Amino acid sequence: MLLSRQLIFFKILFMEKARVELIMKVLKNYFYTSFYQIFTIIIPLVTTPYIARTVGVRGMGVAAATLSVSQFFMSISKLGIIKYGAREIASSENEESIKENFISVFISHSCLGVIIFLLYCSLAIIGFFGSNKVILLIQGIYILASIFDVSWFFHGIQNFKVTATRGILIKLSSLILIFMFVKNETDLFSYVLILAVTNFMGSLSLWTIIPKYFDLGSIKITKYISFKMIRNTLIASFFIFIPLWGAQLNTILDVIVLKFFTNNVQVGYYVNAVKIVTIPMYLITSLTLVMFPKISSDLKKNDKVSVLPSIKKTMTFMIYLAAPLSIGLMVISENLVQWFLGKDFFPSGMMISILALKIILVSLNETIGILYLIPTKENRKYSNAVLIGMTFGIMLNSILSNVVGGIGTSISYVLVEFVTFFVLVLSTQEIIRAIPFLEIIKDVFCAILMGGIIIMITYNTEIVGVALTLIQIFVGIISYITMTIIFKSSISRKILQYVSIKLKNYK
Repeated sequence: MLLSRQLIFFKILFMEKARVELIMKVLKNYFYTSFYQIFTIIIPLVTTPYIARTVGVRGMGVAAATLSVSQFFMSISKLGIIKYGAREIASSENEESIKENFISVFISHSCLGVIIFLLYCSLAIIGFFGSNKVILLIQGIYILASIFDVSWFFHGIQNFKVTATRGILIKLSSLILIFMFVKNETDLFSYVLILAVTNFMGSLSLWTIIPKYFDLGSIKITKYISFKMIRNTLIASFFIFIPLWGAQLNTILDVIVLKFFTNNVQVGYYVNAVKIVTIPMYLITSLTLVMFPKISSDLKKNDKVSVLPSIKKTMTFMIYLAAPLSIGLMVISENLVQWFLGKDFFPSGMMISILALKIILVSLNETIGILYLIPTKENRKYSNAVLIGMTFGIMLNSILSNVVGGIGTSISYVLVEFVTFFVLVLSTQEIIRAIPFLEIIKDVFCAILMGGIIIMITYNTEIVGVALTLIQIFVGIISYITMTIIFKSSISRKILQYVSIKLKNYK
């Protein structure tokens, strides 16, 4: 009897230890990914003032315009390969299947990438994109870099530390080189070349780590390669590409429609508002990126219904983060815009207050679409929801932007996310069981109370500018955590339990 109890005790202890280790692995991956995403935002904030003074407005315009052309072709060459590759690697059952999936994804991607690269270079040489042929050809290095980018492999094996640390080192290298070699307007060539080459080197550097997982020299490529395999891989990745590209296209179309019915001033207000709202969104998309391979890996052993508890936990944590980010950004936007963009951008503050609502909706949509439908290979449902939302958005934006300008476009943007969520739930009714309605209500209510406290402090102080924003953020964090503890949010309870256990162990 005693032996039986001891066995049960050690079994529970082992399971608890494994669960904690799994949680810590996810949190570490989330930290690395979030840190890298935020780092990629900080670097341009550091370099932009310097580049503006050295290369000049015209130089920056040429660099941005030519890069946008290259990135368009690069997005086509990638064709959803990041998500598809990560899913296939994560669902591999052994080393042999990992090799097979790695080779099939890489070769298929390379075939498409080389064709797109040659097409891009041909069009650049004949002057199809304009007169900046040399700069355009340099920007083509980004397409080559995307061919050799195997970050999807490391995402699939849930090793985000490698991609994040390499990415940060490459960004720092480009920063140092820019300050060393870019001194005046004649250095535009050097500026573009530094960014393109360091990006390419970053992709190549990942290949030095691949041999730790399997021997590249021992792989017989002909064993895995066939026309049928390449065709099937590209078709499968294309269906993942549609909803992801559709979401990006929606942002582009919003700007096009707004420009058609208003003017460049309204576009300027709106674009800058979107940029600011995008920054906290990285904390949400980072979690999606981390959880995607884990869900895909779980599915190789179980059916899709079995992953719903993981989806529910992820959605709960996302809303716990999204609610304060959304409400907080709404209430601090007025002061934030004045010191960050300038007083002339006051209308952007109103747009931010509206667009901030999309943070919560995007959290729900990405959890259902990217973490459930793509791993379960039901991409069509996700594509349909995105396309329906986009069509609705174009029609609504055409009406609202013509009446209230950028404010109307902001409203239509948020409603697009709501329509997308509604269609996703209707087409995937089993996901309703994974939506933590009670936790959403709790966290949003706590975030609203937090917003009320921030507003009271804001209107009862003479402090303005950066100092006020920092105070608002500090007060927001403390008040939100306090409120979620009082109202017994599940995430807060787990954090308190974890801290309590650690303190007991320490004593």
